Amino acid sequence: QAALGGTLSTILVTGGTGRIGSELVRLLASHPAAPAIRVVTRSPDGPDARVLRQLAPGRVQTVRFDDEAVKGIDGLMLIAPFSPDMAAWHQQVLDRVKTSATPFVVKVSVTGAREPVGEPRAIPERHGASERVLRDSGLPNVSIRPTIFAQHFKMSPALYQPGADRFFLPTGDTKVAFLDCRDIAAMAAALLM
Repeated sequence: QAALGGTLSTILVTGGTGRIGSELVRLLASHPAAPAIRVVTRSPDGPDARVLRQLAPGRVQTVRFDDEAVKGIDGLMLIAPFSPDMAAWHQQVLDRVKTSATPFVVKVSVTGAREPVGEPRAIPERHGASERVLRDSGLPNVSIRPTIFAQHFKMSPALYQPGADRFFLPTGDTKVAFLDCRDIAAMAAALLM
């Protein structure tokens, strides 16, 4: 619906308390079209969830992922947890969603996502297998493929040592543009709205 220029009334966000997700919720909560936002979290009453609800009381809900969470949604933001079988996680989410809704889906993937040969091991292969699950779902969708997050340097001290002249990443000699999670969220918000 968003891809066709419609206005979304309810957006479900998985991973909504993380770096990209919380910024996405903030952007959606301040959007002039004012969609209702359901944020899936393991701790709907936890401190991160309370902060998100305060962004737009009454419009931002924090919920567990169940049949009620997916009812009536017309937008779905998929931010997957890092797990060995991301494709299975995507399949479970999409199977539940398709029982009561046909939302426009935006998935956060990764640069270099590709179909695995055999069992997906590397992060790009796990996302590639997940993108295939999304394409096969029949739901209207788009995957965005950001590069390494600039925020990784704040949360992973092993990537950078103050005063050093290099970063420590598994990229070889490849040039990499580091993206701010806020920019990734802005792209997702634009696609959803």
